[in-house]
Amino acid sequence: LKGPARAGRRAVSEKNSSVRGDLSLVADGTMKLMRQRQKPTPVPSARENVGADLAQDMAPSPQASPAPRPQRSVTSAVAAAGAASVLACTLHGCDVPHVSGYLSVSDFDVATHQVAQWRMEPEYWHQNAYMDPDSGKPTFNSCMNPMLSVVEVCSGHGVCAPFDRNEIDKPVFFCRCDERWSGLECSHRRRRQSVAWLMSVLFGYVGLDEFYLGFSQQALQKLMVSVLSLILAYAGLTIIGSLLFGFSWMFDVVRIGLGPVMTSTQRVQADLPRAAFALLTIFYFCFVAVAVATAHLYRTVLIRRRHFDHVQCYSATSTKPLV
Repeated sequence: LKGPARAGRRAVSEKNSSVRGDLSLVADGTMKLMRQRQKPTPVPSARENVGADLAQDMAPSPQASPAPRPQRSVTSAVAAAGAASVLACTLHGCDVPHVSGYLSVSDFDVATHQVAQWRMEPEYWHQNAYMDPDSGKPTFNSCMNPMLSVVEVCSGHGVCAPFDRNEIDKPVFFCRCDERWSGLECSHRRRRQSVAWLMSVLFGYVGLDEFYLGFSQQALQKLMVSVLSLILAYAGLTIIGSLLFGFSWMFDVVRIGLGPVMTSTQRVQADLPRAAFALLTIFYFCFVAVAVATAHLYRTVLIRRRHFDHVQCYSATSTKPLV
């Protein structure tokens, strides 16, 4: 019995010694790793960085394969070149199409003009001249013609007034037109401020007041703003659409009513009193506000009444009326 017992104790002691050896090796490896982590990593110097960059630049780099070019359609390129050639040969100057001597084209009906558009407008001389009864030619400043009577000067719509009252030796006279007329010879009828204001109040949101004053582009812009404001209101932005619509409308109403504004050629006739403008404008917009509020209130009451009738007459489980 003593022999096997000794052999067992010897095996146990050898196993314990091997386990201690393994634990010591693991501890030594852990300590080495911890010391290596605690050591600061060396920072390369500027000379080493430059040397590394030079070596990297001098190293042969593999040739990059060229990017594939997009394939162009030969048909589209030929069509574009043909269209450009046709336009270059035909669209030349005011003579459209320019095919004289090459092709016989009789189907084209293009409006052409031999002079510029601004040259087709009436000349300033003919607009502001009067017809001399003796020579039969247009002449300038009828007040300086001593052969004309008081009725014949200024086209019969004004009187002659001195340009400088202190000039006695050689006075210069000009036409002072009546309130309804304008121009150097008082031959142009003025637009009325009252009519422009009334059109702005009633139909200003569609730009008729700007058309009356001779500004067609501003009228179209105003119409587009009104359409945009209605679209915004229909899309759910009611406040923004209402503000934009009201501002573009009331701005011209106030601007035209405060004084004689300019048309495309001259000022309008100042025939709208300031007090009448203020009172009528306030009463009109108050009436519009009451009408809009009444319509909104009627619509709200109608919607709520329908909702109440739906709740009272239909049950929660059936879609048929109870009565």
